[in-house]
Amino acid sequence: MLLIGGIALKSSAEDSDEFRTYVHIRSGEIAPMWGVDDHWGLSVGANLSRHWGIELAIDSFEKTFEPDAYGTLGEESSTSLAPQVRFRWPMLHDRLVPYVLVGAGVSFLQFNDRTLGGYGRAIDADDTLLALMGGVGIEYFIADNIAFGLEGKYTWIDPVETTIDGREEDLDMSAMMATFGLRIYFRENDPRPLVSEGNSDVKRLFFGMRFGGAVLTDSELGPGVKFEAEAQAIGGTINQFAGFALGADFGRNWGLELVVGGSEWVPIISGIGGIGEYAVVSVLPTIRYRYPIHDGRWVPYLTVGGGGTFHEFNDSRFPGSQVRVRETKGFSPAVAAGGGVEYFLARNVSIGAELRWHYTWDHTIQINGGPTIEGDLSDFQFMLNMRLYLFEWGKDKQRSN
Repeated sequence: MLLIGGIALKSSAEDSDEFRTYVHIRSGEIAPMWGVDDHWGLSVGANLSRHWGIELAIDSFEKTFEPDAYGTLGEESSTSLAPQVRFRWPMLHDRLVPYVLVGAGVSFLQFNDRTLGGYGRAIDADDTLLALMGGVGIEYFIADNIAFGLEGKYTWIDPVETTIDGREEDLDMSAMMATFGLRIYFRENDPRPLVSEGNSDVKRLFFGMRFGGAVLTDSELGPGVKFEAEAQAIGGTINQFAGFALGADFGRNWGLELVVGGSEWVPIISGIGGIGEYAVVSVLPTIRYRYPIHDGRWVPYLTVGGGGTFHEFNDSRFPGSQVRVRETKGFSPAVAAGGGVEYFLARNVSIGAELRWHYTWDHTIQINGGPTIEGDLSDFQFMLNMRLYLFEWGKDKQRSN
């Protein structure tokens, strides 16, 4: 879809010499080869001139905590916050932009997801330490305010002084991080009119990113089995929720999108406790009814969809080693309904918020060879969205008249 957008908008896709603010969203799915897991990053910044820019960057990742004398004890997370300076060199008619960056800040470190080897031990591995980073990247403009890129960055973190049962151990959390991402500018080089709220025949394809929280509304799977939020959940109840969407708007009101997203919950067995994590990822074809107002700047909408969830039991905890857990199904039906609003920063970029209720049934689990327990789950999901409209066709009838 990004390539299609780049081809469609190639005449206007380029960097700019002007001051422009942006958000850079990146994923570290290619980082595990360096021993880094669950890596994501977010930067808010500005290009000050043709070559120089500044940004405030957040990078979060985890490493396995496995001192030589103890084996695997759990995971250590790092969340760094750092101002960065970026020097770039646009080329190929300003469409291809290599760059280098350097920065300095702090890293917030926390021990979590204790494994079997860590149970019964007194472990202190939390700290806030100095972090320095440097890296290189390259990005390609698929529109004059959207660039797709690859970035490699090394983050040096002062060694963490941990204690395990009173014994001191140094933990090295420095890491190489490789990401792919999107840099989205809040202003186009040549601003175009918004798709109007009139009798528009414009059809558009989009890619959307979403992040927020989820709260269970029905946590009882069946007799003796329920679900709770993860330990790091906000207020003990709000789990992280993340996902993406691919879709299209057809004219003024109607649209379709394929929404993918999910959370992880902790299965609680009566008399045993939490035994691990239960990931639930929904894949939902969704109908969207839109009602643009204020010349298309604001767009409230309603959604309804149906599809299924993929789910799996993972990250077994110490109580889980005492039981045999068997899932008898990895796919269950699901439906969702909700609504939201989006605000167009430019003709092809919108931000917004959405709330929806999600219900999935026919989940089954078997404990220690006992009877199969079957039930359902439901939760409220609330999220922030960003949609990138990368290709469009048709006419805005109100403006063409």
